[in-house]
Amino acid sequence: MPASLNDAVSSRFDQPPRRPAAQAAQFADEFCARENDPRYGRADEATADLSEALSVLRRSGLTVAPLAAERGGSGLGVAADQWLEALDVCRSLGRASLSLARLYEGHLNGVQLVELYGDDGLRERFAADIRDGALSAIWNTERPGHSLELVPDEGRVQLRGGKVFCSGAATATRPVICGTLVQDEGDEPGGWQMTVVPMDDTPHTLLPPEGEPMGVRGAGTRSILFEPTASIEQGSLVGAPGDYLREPILTAGAARFLAAQVGACERLVELVRQELQAAKRTDHHGQRTRAATLTRLTTRGRLWLDGFGPRCERWLDDPSQVDRLVAYTRAARTEIEELSHEVIQLASQCIGLRGLVTPHLLERLIRDLSTYLRQPALDTSVEGVARFTLDETDGLFAQELLDPDVTAPGPNRRLRGTPFADPASIAERPADWVRTLGRTAVIAPHPDDESLGAGGTIALLRDVGLPVTVLFLTDGDGSHPGSRSHPPAVLAELRREEARTACERLGVDSDAIHFLGLPDGAVPRRGADGFEEAVERLRTVLSDLPDGPPHTLLLPWRREPHGDHRAAYDLATASGGGARLVEYCVHLWKTRRDADLPRRDGSAAEVVPIRLDVSTVWDRKRAAIASHASQMDPHVISDAPAGFTMPAEWREQCERPGGLQTEILLLPPDGRAADTVPTAYFDAKYETAVDPWDFAGSPYEAAKYEATLDALPKTRFRRGLELGCSIGVLTARLAERCEALLAVDAASAAVARCRTRCEELDHVDVRTAVLPRDWPDGTFDLIIASEVLYYLSNGDLDETRAAILRSLEPGGRLVLVHWTVFVPDYPRTGDDVHDAFQETPGLRRLKSKREPFYRIDLFEKAD
Repeated sequence: MPASLNDAVSSRFDQPPRRPAAQAAQFADEFCARENDPRYGRADEATADLSEALSVLRRSGLTVAPLAAERGGSGLGVAADQWLEALDVCRSLGRASLSLARLYEGHLNGVQLVELYGDDGLRERFAADIRDGALSAIWNTERPGHSLELVPDEGRVQLRGGKVFCSGAATATRPVICGTLVQDEGDEPGGWQMTVVPMDDTPHTLLPPEGEPMGVRGAGTRSILFEPTASIEQGSLVGAPGDYLREPILTAGAARFLAAQVGACERLVELVRQELQAAKRTDHHGQRTRAATLTRLTTRGRLWLDGFGPRCERWLDDPSQVDRLVAYTRAARTEIEELSHEVIQLASQCIGLRGLVTPHLLERLIRDLSTYLRQPALDTSVEGVARFTLDETDGLFAQELLDPDVTAPGPNRRLRGTPFADPASIAERPADWVRTLGRTAVIAPHPDDESLGAGGTIALLRDVGLPVTVLFLTDGDGSHPGSRSHPPAVLAELRREEARTACERLGVDSDAIHFLGLPDGAVPRRGADGFEEAVERLRTVLSDLPDGPPHTLLLPWRREPHGDHRAAYDLATASGGGARLVEYCVHLWKTRRDADLPRRDGSAAEVVPIRLDVSTVWDRKRAAIASHASQMDPHVISDAPAGFTMPAEWREQCERPGGLQTEILLLPPDGRAADTVPTAYFDAKYETAVDPWDFAGSPYEAAKYEATLDALPKTRFRRGLELGCSIGVLTARLAERCEALLAVDAASAAVARCRTRCEELDHVDVRTAVLPRDWPDGTFDLIIASEVLYYLSNGDLDETRAAILRSLEPGGRLVLVHWTVFVPDYPRTGDDVHDAFQETPGLRRLKSKREPFYRIDLFEKAD
């Protein structure tokens, strides 16, 4: 582990933020990983040093992100499309540290107020300071007996008095401070005026708090008292008196601290999960019931946050919606406070007394969250919701909270700007493309994931004869906690039977279905207890498959918002075996974090999405999904209020992404070399084994040779050419059909072994030749290229095609035989080779034969 946060992120956080929420989520992951480090885990202490964490936030670009784009930011929290992005940032920081979230929330609010209400000169000066590393804040609470007055005096403004509850009092150098603007006698009365105060140039005294706060101590909340000589420039005033109180910014800004509270709740739930796993108490009925309730509560909190985005857009489009946005904010505040208290109570019950003893992390998190929930004017929020509900003219506010125009199950807003927002824009592959997957093992965290995310792919693989194994990591016995009719053991058996039925409908053999029995909701992640044992269990199953180890592992997207789905990726990557990883989508459609989406850094994509046509097997996929009735039909198990039933719109998105009969698969970036595979590659193979591909002993190779010879239309040929003869197994068979045969290969060791095998065949000439450079002279009425042309680069393949066309006599025959499964070492697949020849003028395809792993095509040269 890197020694510090700076070390951990120095290679990533050095560019202006394009996706602030993703950077904040990465920061939170790093911060949480260091909770036992006294610099981070004890961030609630009054003496805590958050300077390194703040430095990382600066370098990440998160502190400049709230600035407008023309001033070097991204409009975080100001622009309509950045509203939810800002909530995601605050939620991630709340997950990391509420002290840090308090500082950043104040900074974001301060920058927003200057951007909204400051004049051009102030905005430019302020932005320059922020870009130089200054932090902002909002200090609004009056100091009893020392209320802050702003007194104009010959082009400057005197500061008289001070403020209390100033979070970041020692770190915020450009806070926005509110005070009463004092006017001369006879002028219009002053009002509540905002101003930017350069604290590093303004004399003031930091006063200790009146008692130690219970939590959020790392925010450094203090009182401020300005010295009698303190003054600022007149141009530091922000807007006009009363602008601070303008709606909806005043009230709707509360969404940021609500987001931090939800993030802290999520961290509490994660801590509970870790504690129960470590104590091996995940099977306890009461604990599972509480855990399910905790998940439901945090999900409810996220849904309330998501509601801000569309309501903010409505207000921007129609300013008359301001009252509804304010009322929604107040309703969200009361709801999130209530569910947060419930999370605290349930978390305490799950962990017990040890979780309330210093220095247990739960104890600190509970203190921090309890303190952070104490925001001002809660009663005003409750009364405001009631007043709006009762006084509005149409009486529909309660229904508007679930307005279908706002919460409609259309495209997830997190997917905007990605290919997943419009699946039709993703490059399509025909059904036959599945042949490139070869032998496939499907990893499903729970019964139903295999059908929802990959049912069509599985059915297509079986239709072309490719072996498919399905491995269920869990039995799914945690989906309905508290059910008396279906306790875990009964539910596990039901879901196993549903899984067998679904697999049967997709064409999977019953002996190719495996249940690993890992704990539902607690599949071990990398580094957790039980992880190595789970890896070994998975590795054993994969290595013992009757058809051989898989060429492809098909598994859920690595950052789907479900712990078991993420654990599946950890297990797959740790199991080794060299299989290609292809990922399918289940929870990705419902993700609520930008950080969970596939990333693109410059031109390098993390994965390459494709859209597979599954229209021919779509009915079978739907039938397989329906087999999991316990997850699809709420009437199957009706006595578990916290039980899971898949929402209809989510199921529809899995069945028909974007309304299309397709499946979205995520492929690893095409890391295949653009150049021809070098001769040294083959020399190394033949140095380690006499027959590295088992051409002489493999039943598969023997059957392929028979199929190749059966494809020949004549019993005898005048002169044949074999490209890539290897050790000569097929060469000896071809010699029986040719009056003269020239066999070539790039590897000298292979050529020597082929000569030995054919030494009694005088009409066979074996030579070393690197294609296309060493193309032989003369013409041929038969050319065979078997398992060789996919090694060539684009240019070399084009030259080889041209040479074949020149050397093949009119009416001559060309036979291509190639493996069709994707191999990362090769520049192309066998299908790529055959398709290129099919499009070659002067060649006519006479016959084509497909087997699960290879393809044979017979061509004739036109007269």
